[in-house]
Amino acid sequence: MSHFSITKSSPKVLGLTAALVLGTGAVTAVYASATTPAAGEISGCYNNNNGGQLRILSGGATCDGKKETAISWNSQGIQGLQGIQGVKGDTGATGQQGIQGETGAIGATGAQGEKGDTGDTGATGAQGEKGDTGDTGATGAQGEKGDTGDTGATGAQGEKGDTGATGAQGEKGDPGATGAPGEKGEKGETGAMGATGATGAQGEKGETGATGAAASTSASVRSSTGSAFTVTALCDAGQVAMGGGFSGLITTSSNQVTASQPVTVGDQRGWSVTQTRAVSLTVHVTCIQ
Repeated sequence: MSHFSITKSSPKVLGLTAALVLGTGAVTAVYASATTPAAGEISGCYNNNNGGQLRILSGGATCDGKKETAISWNSQGIQGLQGIQGVKGDTGATGQQGIQGETGAIGATGAQGEKGDTGDTGATGAQGEKGDTGDTGATGAQGEKGDTGDTGATGAQGEKGDTGATGAQGEKGDPGATGAPGEKGEKGETGAMGATGATGAQGEKGETGATGAAASTSASVRSSTGSAFTVTALCDAGQVAMGGGFSGLITTSSNQVTASQPVTVGDQRGWSVTQTRAVSLTVHVTCIQ
């Protein structure tokens, strides 16, 4: 197989290699030290200092290792690609076998070709991955207040929320105004007679009263029934109240008499009883003429 070999991979040597490959058709290159040329192989030296001058080695000669690089190549290039099948021509006359000519010298490297036209724009590449989020920009200036928008539609009624916790006890408020007197209640049943109270202390002796009128031969009892806090029974004008009393549901703890005493109303004398509840009460007074 055809081959081309050098012993050093400098940029200039590689450039020469490419030129030789184009010129001779060699397609392989190997790195090796200078050896005895094989059959059909040509040996030479590449000068590293004067721009790549090439010299052919005679049998047994070697390159100067300080300034030259040993190269070698085959006299015959590698097999080219198979061409298109041509049209079969007419059979020609049998000619005489020609003598094979000597291999010609390697031609000079051709001039650099002109730059080709720019190729068509390639297809759009695939979408790149999303980049990282950039830093937050500075806060912009406050914009002017916009016009008030139209009132939106009333939203749906929300569900009833849970009952809140009981609030703390508020402070005691001021007493309210006295309410209007309630309606008279029904007369309650007569309560049981209470126990007799303890005898009160002996009062001091009073002063001697004025001489009374001559004894009357006429005495009467007047009575009055009411459901007020104070009920009064009066004698007729000119009569004298000798004593008085009362009857009613006044012995329970919820209703007690706070006063039972004589009273004068205008020119009439009588008896007055005051209780703690406005329940039905009958007051009587004994009158004499």
